[in-house]
Amino acid sequence: MNPSFMFFLQGKSFFYSFLSLLLLFPLFPSFLPSFLPSFLPSFLPSFLPSFLPSFLPSFLPSLSPSLPSPRLLYKAIDSDREDMGPVYNNRVDISIFFIVYLILIAFFMMNIFVGFVIVTFQEQGESEYKNCELDKNQRQCVQYALKAKPLRCYIPKNHYQYNMWYIVTSCYFEYAMFFLIMLNTLCLGMQHCNQSAHVTKLSDTLNMIFTVLFTVEMILKLIAFKAKGYFGDPWNVFDFLIVIGSVVDVILSEVDVSTQNSGSHVCTPMQVVRW
Repeated sequence: MNPSFMFFLQGKSFFYSFLSLLLLFPLFPSFLPSFLPSFLPSFLPSFLPSFLPSFLPSFLPSLSPSLPSPRLLYKAIDSDREDMGPVYNNRVDISIFFIVYLILIAFFMMNIFVGFVIVTFQEQGESEYKNCELDKNQRQCVQYALKAKPLRCYIPKNHYQYNMWYIVTSCYFEYAMFFLIMLNTLCLGMQHCNQSAHVTKLSDTLNMIFTVLFTVEMILKLIAFKAKGYFGDPWNVFDFLIVIGSVVDVILSEVDVSTQNSGSHVCTPMQVVRW
């Protein structure tokens, strides 16, 4: 049997003794300096050989209860005396230690420690504003007002351009384009291997129709927002690149008449990404 696991099984009391010393250390600042010099020479030779190999198997389950615990649990259950091979289900009762340890350390103690740190930082942050006349909600409102940036909305002055802007910014236009994108994705998903020539021709025709519709959308937005307003939005720039790529894809697929397969149509389905 691996001596490390035997040390782990035999050193649980030393592990909790060490934790107790860490917790009680701040309570005895005057007592420990005179006590440790006489205590350590007799305690360390029997404590360290058991504590050091058992610390890592106890520390790993506290970090990730789902990863190392089963392996450690099974090896601990099969453990026998030191320098002896494992025996199947030799110490089933040792599993109680793992269950209690995981419940107390991994779920309760870790959460309590993290919660204590968070509460401490919150109290320190509140202490900075203890002399301020504003409460917490009022301070948040002031900070939000200072950090908020005004939303710029482009409204054209030209009558015809305003009508175009009103159309492309309406929710009905957005829903219509979303519906076209869904249809385009559905048509592209219908393509399959060894499809007939009729399906290939229909797919190419639908791809060309959708490309024309998306190109019309791009032109309408260019008219409504002008070049500066249109390219000022990163999503519009993305749509512009996708439409240009789709147009190039359609042109190349029409020019390459020597092949029987249609173009790759890689750019067109990317229209759905913006939604």
